[in-house]
Amino acid sequence: MNADRTPLAVLMSGAPGSGKSTLARLLGERLRIPVVDKDRLREGALLTLGTGDIDQAPFGPELFYATVEGLVAAGISLVGDMTLIRGVSEPDIAARIAPSAVLVNVHCRTPHAVGRFEARMRVDPLNEHRVDALLPYVEELQAQLLEPLDLGCPCILVDTTDGFEPGVEEIAAEILRQYVTFRGPSARSGPSPG
Repeated sequence: MNADRTPLAVLMSGAPGSGKSTLARLLGERLRIPVVDKDRLREGALLTLGTGDIDQAPFGPELFYATVEGLVAAGISLVGDMTLIRGVSEPDIAARIAPSAVLVNVHCRTPHAVGRFEARMRVDPLNEHRVDALLPYVEELQAQLLEPLDLGCPCILVDTTDGFEPGVEEIAAEILRQYVTFRGPSARSGPSPG
């Protein structure tokens, strides 16, 4: 692998409702790279299928991994947003993303994740009918998603209880610092987080 041409894959992790999708969009804007959002990919498939029934959409993780693989194979850096589960997601990431990208894990935490998830889903016309069925699973995931992924890559812990701590600019700067460390001085000519 030529380090000077290896794309960056910022992988968001944390519980549903922890703020990872909001932070992913902000980091995508700051870093000027696309955000691969598993939920948006599934919703995008609905237009193709001619339905508004999210239960008819393709399996989200496969859509996510296939899209990320395609982008990194094309040399495109990205932010990946999907609920990645410690002890479950690492083998797929190791096999499908890590060989072709520089990984940085951004892990979001808040004690308010379940409440935020429920509030968001109850006002989403595609998902409001699924909330009661999903809540027990989301509650069960909380403990499992407290810790970041075990990827052997840099990890930035973010408290999302009241905004983002550290802030978005600091997170973006640290991501770029980690990327430059891997790639070497030639990466400094890339985008700035400001």
